[in-house]
Amino acid sequence: MTAWQLASALRACRAQVLTVVPGFGVTPVWEALGRPMLSYHEEIACGLAHGASLAGVRSATLLKTHGLLKAANQVSSALSSGVRSGWVLLVFEDPLATSSDNILAARPFLRALNLPHLPCEDQPELVLAEAFARSERVGLPVAVVIDGRQMMSRDPDAPTPEPWTTVCPPVLPPSRDPQRHLVAPLLVPYQHEVLQARLAGQPADSVPRPELPVLPERAELRAWEPFFTAFQQHRPPFVAGDTTLSSLYGLPPFGCVDASTCLGGSLPIGLGALAAGVPEVWSLAGDFSFLSMGPLALLEAAQRNLPLKVAIFANGVAAATGGQPVNLDLLDLALAPYASRTRRLAPGQDPHPLLRATREAAGLQILVVDTRE
Repeated sequence: MTAWQLASALRACRAQVLTVVPGFGVTPVWEALGRPMLSYHEEIACGLAHGASLAGVRSATLLKTHGLLKAANQVSSALSSGVRSGWVLLVFEDPLATSSDNILAARPFLRALNLPHLPCEDQPELVLAEAFARSERVGLPVAVVIDGRQMMSRDPDAPTPEPWTTVCPPVLPPSRDPQRHLVAPLLVPYQHEVLQARLAGQPADSVPRPELPVLPERAELRAWEPFFTAFQQHRPPFVAGDTTLSSLYGLPPFGCVDASTCLGGSLPIGLGALAAGVPEVWSLAGDFSFLSMGPLALLEAAQRNLPLKVAIFANGVAAATGGQPVNLDLLDLALAPYASRTRRLAPGQDPHPLLRATREAAGLQILVVDTRE
């Protein structure tokens, strides 16, 4: 099996969104795919691919085993929320540490993560076709494990690679499923049961769906209510959140978040939905969660020219992790390169004009919402 054969098999599977983090075994396939855009961090790459699959298109991620460990938080969120269209991770092993800092086998980690996986030693067209079919059948991401050494030999008969292009439009209509797609502590027991059913080959609907809880009465949520009351009137087709308090506004009576993922993961999920063809997407994050992953995601948005709209709730406290203080000077520092794209909503200020201006402005836009009391 050569890199060109693997690239050809991937093209044949008609994935629309592709994310690639270079490394041993990955780079020759990237070249055979016509050198598509690279991602700089595996967690961003996986979050983007997951968001695309939630939006209804096939996606694929190429990365080393070491990179999969870096992206484990995003992948575990995808196991909790599931996928709508197939998402396949091509995981390249470096068994002799030819270009790695240590020897790391993929399969033990994949088993511990409960991530379905297949080996691929030859016939990549059959293996990848089965991986995508299985992903869509069970509603979970699927990994394909590849010995990176197979990719390192040149195929003299391989033709000049064609540039990677998207090859199919979105095929699934928009669908909101908060019980499954809002990855949050309130819904973890149900989502874990659904995961176990899927892994056992049973349909997700075999698990009784609980009634969706309403927004909890919590004092720290009151400062956010004026924003979300206004946001309901400006709601775009897709809103991504993460495991912070803002995603609780995905619950009734607000219903303002469609999918949430791990801490800081709202931005890559939103980028994936945009890459899949959703016309307008907002990502919501707290100050702490944004600082954990958001700056890398903003770089991804810039290089892919994706017009993501971002709302960052700045209260100076990491409420989701116990109330630790957040240095808001660091938030200002992270947003400094985007000053011309950033607006700020002060406490007590009418949200509607700034929401309207953020929606109407072209390209990447950021709205910092001061929720300090």
